[in-house]
Amino acid sequence: FICGEYDHLLAIFLVPGHVLTYLLFVVGGGCMASLNHTRFDIEVKGLFDTKAHDQHHVIPTCNYGQYIMLWDRIFGTYIPHPQNKERAQG
Repeated sequence: FICGEYDHLLAIFLVPGHVLTYLLFVVGGGCMASLNHTRFDIEVKGLFDTKAHDQHHVIPTCNYGQYIMLWDRIFGTYIPHPQNKERAQG
């Protein structure tokens, strides 16, 4: 948590922008990070899926992405959640 918050604060200090942009960035990121650690099944097709990060807590060497799995897919560390596999096959 602490490292993630410091990364967000560092980005705010390094990237110039409007105060409302910063507020949206911090609040939006906090909401999405909180959703990732609940048991709610929320998915924005192709962009955000709470179960993808849940898989990281089961297998710590995969799905490092907090919000999207783009870099995990690129570097081969993405493993789909078993429920997503069942849904795709069914």
